[in-house]
Parts: sequence; C-alpha cells; structure tokens
Amino acid sequence: MDITKTYGIKVFSDAVMSQRLPRDVYESLKLTQRMGTELDSTIAGAVAAAMRDWAVENGATHYSHWFQPMTNITAGKHEAFIMPDNNNNGNVIMEFSSKDLIQSEPDASSFPSGGLRATCEARGYTAWDPTSYAFVKDDVLCIPTAFVSYTGEALDKKTPLLRSMNALSGQAIRILKLFGKDVDYVSTTVGPEQEYFLVKKEDYEARQDLILTGRTLFGAPSAKGQELEEHYFGVIRPEVSAFMKELDEELWKLGVPAKTKHNEVAPCQHELAPIFDTTNVAIDHNLLTMEMMKKIAPKYGLVCLQHEKPFEGVNGSGKHNNWSMSTTHENLLDPGDTPMENLQFLVFLAAVIKAVDEYADLLRTSVATPGNDHRLGANEAPPAIISIFVGEELEAVIDAIASDSPYAGPVKMKMDLGVDVLPKFSKDTTDRNRTSPFAFTGNKFEFRMPGSAENLSDANTILNTAVAKELKGYADELEGAEDFTSAAIALIKRTIRDHRRVIFNGNGYTAEWEEEAARRGLPNKKNTPAALPALIDPKNIQLMEDFGVLTKIEMESRYEVEMEHYSKIINIEALTMLEMARKQLLPAINAYMSEVANTAASKLAVSEAISVRSETKTLTDRAIGSVHYISPEQAQGETTDARTDIYSVGVMLFEMLTGRLPFEAENAISVAMKQIQSAPIRPRSINPAIPEGLEEITMRAMQKDLSQRYQSAAEMLRDIDEFKRNPTILFEYKYLTNEVPIDGKKYSQAAGKGTGKKKAKKPTKSAKTGGRFASKRPSSNGEEEEEDNSIITILCGIAAAFVVVCGIFILVMLKINNPFATVPDVEVPQLVGNKYETVRTTEAYQGVFTIEVISTEFNKDYEKGVIYDQNPKAGRKVKSGTKIKVKVSGGQKMITLPSYISQEENEVYAKLKELGLHYETVEVYHDDVPAGYVVITEPGKGGQVAEGDTVIVKVSKGAENKMIDAPDLTGLSLGDAKLVLEANKLQLGTVSHEPSDKPEDVVISQDPMEGQEIQQGGKVNLVVSYGDRELPSVTLSVKLPRIEGLVKVQATIDGKLLHEELLDPSEVRTWQPRFEGEGTAKVQILVDEKKYQDYTIDFDEGTYDKTKTYNNDFE
Repeated sequence: MDITKTYGIKVFSDAVMSQRLPRDVYESLKLTQRMGTELDSTIAGAVAAAMRDWAVENGATHYSHWFQPMTNITAGKHEAFIMPDNNNNGNVIMEFSSKDLIQSEPDASSFPSGGLRATCEARGYTAWDPTSYAFVKDDVLCIPTAFVSYTGEALDKKTPLLRSMNALSGQAIRILKLFGKDVDYVSTTVGPEQEYFLVKKEDYEARQDLILTGRTLFGAPSAKGQELEEHYFGVIRPEVSAFMKELDEELWKLGVPAKTKHNEVAPCQHELAPIFDTTNVAIDHNLLTMEMMKKIAPKYGLVCLQHEKPFEGVNGSGKHNNWSMSTTHENLLDPGDTPMENLQFLVFLAAVIKAVDEYADLLRTSVATPGNDHRLGANEAPPAIISIFVGEELEAVIDAIASDSPYAGPVKMKMDLGVDVLPKFSKDTTDRNRTSPFAFTGNKFEFRMPGSAENLSDANTILNTAVAKELKGYADELEGAEDFTSAAIALIKRTIRDHRRVIFNGNGYTAEWEEEAARRGLPNKKNTPAALPALIDPKNIQLMEDFGVLTKIEMESRYEVEMEHYSKIINIEALTMLEMARKQLLPAINAYMSEVANTAASKLAVSEAISVRSETKTLTDRAIGSVHYISPEQAQGETTDARTDIYSVGVMLFEMLTGRLPFEAENAISVAMKQIQSAPIRPRSINPAIPEGLEEITMRAMQKDLSQRYQSAAEMLRDIDEFKRNPTILFEYKYLTNEVPIDGKKYSQAAGKGTGKKKAKKPTKSAKTGGRFASKRPSSNGEEEEEDNSIITILCGIAAAFVVVCGIFILVMLKINNPFATVPDVEVPQLVGNKYETVRTTEAYQGVFTIEVISTEFNKDYEKGVIYDQNPKAGRKVKSGTKIKVKVSGGQKMITLPSYISQEENEVYAKLKELGLHYETVEVYHDDVPAGYVVITEPGKGGQVAEGDTVIVKVSKGAENKMIDAPDLTGLSLGDAKLVLEANKLQLGTVSHEPSDKPEDVVISQDPMEGQEIQQGGKVNLVVSYGDRELPSVTLSVKLPRIEGLVKVQATIDGKLLHEELLDPSEVRTWQPRFEGEGTAKVQILVDEKKYQDYTIDFDEGTYDKTKTYNNDFE
C-alpha cells in the first residue's frame, strides 16, 4: 500500500477543493476555515455541487449531517442524493443543493436535552462546520455539523467547542498584539491518545456484563495479571497486529493521521496516538477512530472495549488530551531554551495555571462518568485532585518569580549512557509525571484524566473558555500599561504567587498528597455525583455566558443530562448484576453444590466409615458462610425470587436491632434446619426498647410462608415510611406466630430445638448413581421406615446465600434513621468561644462526643485557638457518640503592606481587595506623579493592618495646572511645533496630513486655535502639509452583486465616506473607486448602506487585499 497515494482519498480535503472549486470560491472558503469567519452563502452552491460530484465518484449514494449529540457518540440520518427527473420519464437525477450542505432538520426530541426540548417539540437543526473536512464512509458522504434546537440552544458537544475556540482566539490575539505580532487566528490543538482493550469475541459473548455494561461486574482476579510488566511495548499478537494494520489503513484513507501504536500495560490493552491537529478536527478524528476500532475488530475474532475500567486490578483505559495553542508560525506554549527570558511563554503559561486553578471544579466535570470513577486514582490513572506538573526547570523558574530571587534552575546536560558505542545526547529537563492530571510535557499540556470512552469536546470547551477568560483579564490590564514589560512581569508574579498551590510535581497517588491538597484548598471530587454540581455553580455559569459559549439554561440542561446518564448507567449495571446472579451464578452454584452433596451422600450410603470431610468442608466453609441469612426456600433448594432477598434483609434488621442472630447452632447444617423449621424469637423479648411497629416489619420480612412475607421491597419500604411518620404505629399482622404453615405443613417447634428431623418421606434416586440417599430404621409397629437424609436437601438449598440482598438492605437502612433505640440522647454543649485544647481534654466529653476540627481559618472576632463555629449547634439533642465538627480561629490575620507608590490606582485597589482590605481614596495634586497613580498609602510600606481594615490611598490628580492661551503653531515645522508645546507644558495630540501649497511638514492649522484657552497638560491637534508632491493612489476593482435596478454604492476609508454613486449592477459589473494616501488604510464597500466587502490598501506597495465578504442577501 502506497500511503502517499491513499492518504485522505476519502476526504474532501484542501487538495481536492483546490482542484474542483473555482478560485474565488476556494479562497473564500479557505478564509472561513482559517479565520472562523461567517460563510459566504453565495459560494455554498458551488461547494455543494463539487462535493456531490466528488462523493459520487467515490461510491457515495447518500449524504448525512454527522453530528455529536450529548450521548457521547456520533449520529446522523442518511439521505439519498436521488431526486425524480422533472421530465417525468421515470428516471432520477443526483441532486445536492447548498441548503442540503449548510443545514438539515433532524428530530431533536429523541436526543438528550436536559429539558430544553419536550417530546412533542421535534424540530432541531444541524449546521455545516466548514472547518472540518467532509468525508465518505460506508458509501455515505458525512458532513461534520453542529446540532442546535429550534430555539437556538446547543444540543451537541461541537457547538460550544467551536464557540470556545473562537473565544480563546480573540483574547490570545490581543495578547500577541501587545508583543508586536499581528496574527489572524490562534488555534488550539489536540493530540488524543486512545487506549483500548481487545478481547476474544467468544469470551466477550460469554459475559452478559461486558455486553450490556462494557465492564465485568463479577469475577475473580487472574493468577497472572500485569505484575510482570511484560506487556507494555511488548510483541504485538498476530491477530492484533493484523487488526492494527487494517485500522491504520482505513484511518489514513479518512485523513486521520494515526501515528503510533503499541501494547499498553494491562494484558490485551493497546494504544493508538495520532499527530496533533486543530481541536475540533482532532476530536472528529478521534470519534471516527473509536468507531472504526469497534467496526474492524470482529473481522479478527476480537471485540474492542473502550470502557474506562473493564477489568478490576489492572490498568484502566484513558484518553490523554495533549493540548496547546498556536499560530501558523509558532507554538505559544513552547518555552524554548531559556524560559526565564521568554516573557510571551510565561504570560500564556501563567494564564493556563490560573485557569486550571480557578476552574478545576468545572474541568473535573468534563471527565466525570461512571466508568471513569472506577479508573481515577489507581493503576497509573491520575487522582481526582486536579494539579499541574511543570517539571524541574519550570518549577525553578516559577519559584524564582514568586520569591523575587534570581533564577538558578537546572541546565540541559549531556546524558552519558555509559557505553562507548552509544551517543551522548541532551537530557530533557521536562520529565514526565504519570500521576499528574495536568502535566506540562515540553510544549503542551497533557490532560490525563479523560476516560477512553469520552468525547473530548467537553474538556476542551472548558479549558479553552477558562484560558480565554484569564487572557482577557491580562489583555485588559496590559493594554493600558505605560511600561508593558514591567507590567507583564508584575502580572506573572502576581499570578504565580496567587496560584502556586495548584502546582505539584510529586506522587499524586499518596495519601500524603491528598492531605496536602486539602490543606491547599484544592477540590477533591471523587465521584460523578459529587463533581457534576459544578456545572450549575454561578461562577461557572458566568464564565460560559461571558464568552457566549453556553447560556445558563444550556448549562443547567447539561447538568440534567449528565446526572440522568449517570443514574441510567448505574441502574443498568445493577439490573445486570441481579440478572446474572439469579440466572447464571445461583444456578451454577446450586448445580455444583448438588454434585458435591450427592458425592458425600453416595460415600455415606456405601459406608459411614468413608470420610466426607473434604465435601463437608467445601460445602460449609466455602458455600454456606452466609447460612445465617438464607431463606427457608433457599435451604430447601426450592425456587427463589425477590422475596428471598427480603427474608435476608429481615435477618439483617433483626441482628442490628438485637445485636444477635435469630438462629444459632453448632454447625451450618443445624442453622439451616432452624431456618426451615423454627420461628425466630421476637426482637422485643431481647430489647424491649425496640418499637413494636419496627418489630412487626422485621418479623413479617422473616415469614417462612412466601405468601405472608412482603411481596416486594417497595411494599416493605411503604411500611417503613409509615413507621417513620408514626413510630408508635401497630400494623397488627395476625399471623406472626411461632409455628408458621408452609405449603399445608407446619414446621415442628421441636425441630427448632435441634433435632433436625421431620416426618419421613419417600426417598428419591440420584440422577448420577441411581442409589437411595435414605437409611432404614425400625418403626414402632415393627415395619421398616425410610429415614429422610435431609442433609442433601439442605446442602443443595444453601447454594449462595447473601448474594443480592445488599441493594435492598441499603434502601431499608436509608429509610430507618438510627434504629438502635438503646443509644441515649445527650445535649450538645456550647463549644463556641472555648479554647479547642481545653475542649479536647475535657473529661466530660470523653466517650460521649467526638470533636473534629474541620478547618482553621483567620477570624478577627475570636482569638487564635478558640472555636468559632460548631455543628451540631449547642442545645440540640443527639445520640451519644455523635461527632461534633468545629472550626477553630487562627486569630486575626495581619497583613504587611508593600509599596504601592507610582502604581496605577485601579491596580492598587484590586491588590488591596485581594488581600481582604478596604480602601479610602484621597485625591491630591502632585508635580511628579501622573494623574490616576498612587502618591502614597497610609500605612505605608512595611506597615501592618488587620484583614478587613481600611487603607488610605492618596491618588495624584496630576500637577495643579493653570489655564493658558494656546500658542500659534501655524507656519512652524512639526519639530518646532513640538518644542513650543513642550515649553508651554502642553501635549501633542493627533497629527493628520493634507496636501497644500505650504512646504512639506509645515503646520497648516491647529485645534484649539491660537489664543483659545487650554489647560496646562492638555493636547493640541495639528494638520500638517504634504507639500505639493503627488500622493500614491490605488484603484480598487469591486465586483458588484448580481441584482437589478439602481443601488447606492459607497466607499469609506478609515471610517470616512469618500465615494458615493448610484449604479445599476446589471449594467456595471465592476466598480472602480480610487484612493490616495500613505501607509495602509482600511476600506469598506457598502451597497444600499449594507456592508458588502472590506479591503486593506497598502499605498506604499500600490496593492490591496480583500479581507472580508459579508453574507447579505441583495436579491
């Protein structure tokens, strides 16, 4: 296979477009792709026609708007190209219009919307994303699109992603402009590393849990796992290698730059990594990759598992999101060789650090899924605490910045491998940290938390928007700075000092880091339900709304979608577990137990001297460890259902209420006999404090007669609700007796005393041996009776007690608030105002309360070490042993003021506010400090104030200027005019040029005019002569829109109207306005006062460029 010839053959790529599209159409489309500008609708028809012809030539019969709904997969409906021929000859033609390309209307009610759309409100729209190439897959032309509701809300993951990319680009352009760089667009790039498992198809099909949930719900660890560390980068199995080869070839045809493939750490685990690309394109490619993996694997007898944690005890699968920002010329996160001197890099680095720290909670939501909850925090997956790894060198830079000390970080060294034949090479100072969630890896950040099954759009949308917010704050501050370099350095220092807490280069797996992170105040949301509420945090909603990425309603809807998705996944897993337990595990256990019991009985039938110790040990030690909780029907080997679990819950309630089990005996067999034959003693006879209603609930759950037991967990929970509302209720169930009829018989009360016997019944034959499992004994009338060897029935019935009762038990216990009536009530003491050390050592509290300090914070109202808050509050009645959580004062926080002299007043106010201080402004005149800058503060540098106190800020109003008469500047050269202004303490305002008969650079006029009053320090605007030389001129050729009748055509230059004519475009196709000037100028063309086109003119070069065409309908 010649990759250079087949790569991208199924993609309507740039190369294809340049060949098939007219030049002006191609250039307009490329401008849209490069700049993210609005698509010119006049070119859509030409693009659609070329795309259709190309797709049909490549075998496509249908087209589909390919989009990413909030289901974490892709979607699209397929429409055929065919349309009936208008000649009514029974033929069809291949049609694909501009409307078909740009917009479609799928049913929006059947996709998750979080309440944005009702089922009866079906209409939604997909809109073409021209920045991502169309492609042919399975004979379908797939057009990447966004998906929105009829009322405009985003229903997909691509729409907010595209919005966030534009938001970041706009703010990054502002920063780069401050560095003297004029760029059109800043892209974010992503390289997603996709991990996955490949298992044999026959093994997969034998596992109902893998089929329905993607992971194993039951199982035991293999004798050999990944502990030998031999799979990582090891030899790839032949069938896997063949799969990878076809996968690469198919992805290359689709233009996916698949680059790296290898074995991962866990057995059967692998990875595919592509070359990085623009974020939305890279995510489209990743979704295609995931789809092709699942599609190709069965050809090789394999199944691709993309669940984050399909197997316990080995590595899970992630999807490392390698993220950066770049222009067409440079990577903005490339520190180069001397990062301390790379101010631009440090500005962007600081923005990312600040963004990740401030919006860690929101970033955590992007990786919150049920599957990822199992993966995070172990086996090389990062913890749930979001921190940033920057490496040894950058950490040294950051510490130098934060401490105002000289940079003394490591330098790149030559690494000697100790073997002469091997070359020495430079050691990379940016090491990797596999436990870090957000690691800097040289020129990009690797976000390692996303799971393998996730759509990366969420993570990148949040990351882009958060960084855009920080860059905007930086640009707002730096654009007004007089000394840009000093201001940028000060900003970086402030950011590093304020957000140093999020940087951590150590081992993220340790308990010590979890404790340290808590001290630093970093969020640690360990599961999805804890993480998702950040989506509706007002701070995070404000972020998304400020940059037009998502509205409050859209954020709330996504919270609903994610919470519902989590609940459904957990429910599916729970139902799958129950079904597997009842239909697969219990029957298998019963069959095995029956076989072992039959073996034991066969031995005893031959001779009682034969040992059955092995069988008895197997049955009693391994299988019936839960015999105290099994139901009578389980013990008898009869059919079980949900009521069986209710019996087990009843036993657990009995034990919790009384502190003992209902049935005790010397061995498991005797306990099982009691489960069958004996009624339990009433709980109140053991503990009279137990409410009668709760006793009745427990006894009904333990009824031996299935018809008299609770018929469902819901029925039992209803009684518990009644009991909670009225603890004195009596249900008066009449059948709660010591002898309970089952199937027309009564279990003998005498049997409950340990006899283990009941009326003999006819023996049965073994299916395996044909022998009888009953011994004969003489009866009272002299006839031989057959004695039932009931051990066999019992052992077969005690198959797997205590299998699925945990779920029901949890529900029951959630309904019952503290059933231990014997625990006394005590009154919570007043701890607020007392020293914590005194409270901790007070004997009266020992054994009665547990005092836990949950935080130590500065508090101006309480001395250091004094408790200032407690929960529960004093005076409340609680159970003995209750934990009282307290907050301890760190005393009044004292702040040492730095010098704020000559700093801009708003910057000082912001700094004081960050320190928790108030300020009072006093305006004063000052000859040397410019207006709006601080003269001095009270207290000054080194002075100490308490948090919350007020600092006096004296701000300069500038020099106390007088009103003077404007001097006469006309006739002077521009240089002389500047000297006169300086002598009069005036400033030069705007300088414009006009042709005149005066010599070049001579002042023609001024504003204000000579003799008019002006305040000292004010600005004087001048008009200066060009002289009699001719100015360079440029004539534009403007192609007018195809419309009939007279229209008004106008041209402005730098915002000033210069040309205006009435023309008929059907007669005058090209309008040619002429312009004179110097340097560059911006020209805008209007048709009937609507914006039509923008141009940039370079008078010095005599050239012009069309920069924008507006999408106005002039038909």
